[in-house]
Amino acid sequence: MAKFVAPTLSKLFMLDPRRGQKEGTEHEKILYFWPDNTPLATKQSDVGLSEALVNFTKLVPTIYCYCD
Repeated sequence: MAKFVAPTLSKLFMLDPRRGQKEGTEHEKILYFWPDNTPLATKQSDVGLSEALVNFTKLVPTIYCYCD
């Protein structure tokens, strides 16, 4: 029998992709990150992965849509 596991929130962040466009200023994109004690490198990695996912999903409809 399957055991129910309650969902948990491990990270929460808000970013502004218009900020931090230059090399070395990527941390400026992060407006809020929880938990606060997360290392900066991990924060930047999580934000970068999220941005990549959003940018990829913006491209998918244009790649796979063969609508007339």
